[in-house]
Amino acid sequence: MKMLTRVAIAGALAFTALPTVALAQAAPPIVVVDMGRIAAESAASKSAEPQLKAKFESVQARAKTLGDQFRGEYENLQKAQPSMAKEAFQAKAKELQQRQVTAENEVRGKEQDYARSVQYVRQQILEAVNPIITAVMREKGASLALDRDVTLATAQSLDVTNEVMTRLNSALPRVNVNPPAAPAAAPKK
Repeated sequence: MKMLTRVAIAGALAFTALPTVALAQAAPPIVVVDMGRIAAESAASKSAEPQLKAKFESVQARAKTLGDQFRGEYENLQKAQPSMAKEAFQAKAKELQQRQVTAENEVRGKEQDYARSVQYVRQQILEAVNPIITAVMREKGASLALDRDVTLATAQSLDVTNEVMTRLNSALPRVNVNPPAAPAAAPKK
């Protein structure tokens, strides 16, 4: 009886181990790419960095200049208020407020231009890196590529970031930071 029980247990264990072995053999190969590193360290992103920095600093400088200008004008208006007629003060305050709104819109437009430039750089890098990742997947026999940021833990052997980076740097050494002009809106009928 003991012998029969041992055989049954061994058979059951062997039977339960078979699906695990089969799953391990059928598991699709995976490659992992550190897209954050690609975005930060690729030749294309490094080539765009000084131009993007200059655009950003230009926006900040313009915002500071306008902010300082309007702060001074508001202070001067406040100082002059006691000697001004109420209507004249209100007209001057309204005019100053309208100019400030126009200036804020100008800065907002420059901020949007900067954001479009950053997005255009990212778009160019993604458009170039996606076929490279697909080619590396094919070469490695992988059926799935994951961004390192979405994994909890990864075996170093799955990481193909260096290979992808090398190919991307050859294919796209630099990018344009000036996005193409948006198509003109169709006239309303």
